[in-house]
Amino acid sequence: MGATRLIAALAALLAGLPFQGCSDSDSDWPPAPRNEEEQTVIDAARRAVTQFDGWTDVAFVVQRRGDQWRVQAWRIVNPTARGKKRCVPWASRAIDLDRNGTVIAYQNHL
Repeated sequence: MGATRLIAALAALLAGLPFQGCSDSDSDWPPAPRNEEEQTVIDAARRAVTQFDGWTDVAFVVQRRGDQWRVQAWRIVNPTARGKKRCVPWASRAIDLDRNGTVIAYQNHL
């Protein structure tokens, strides 16, 4: 009797798995700016990658680092893909900015 219940419970669990967690974890990447300050930093980073690399289709990820910012810029090479699959690791930049949005470092890789 115990084994039958265990099998029934396992079958019910397995039957429900296809409906659990069907979302693509990258579908919301890159995250949207959380506030106006992050948007200002992204705008400054966008100007930098346009100036230094000529990139126009770019995904940005913002990180606060004390009183400075680091923006990861990822060139979008496959716009029809979703999430991080739109980008490739060798087409990324790390841009450090001060609190005023002035670029203080520009690295060709992360």
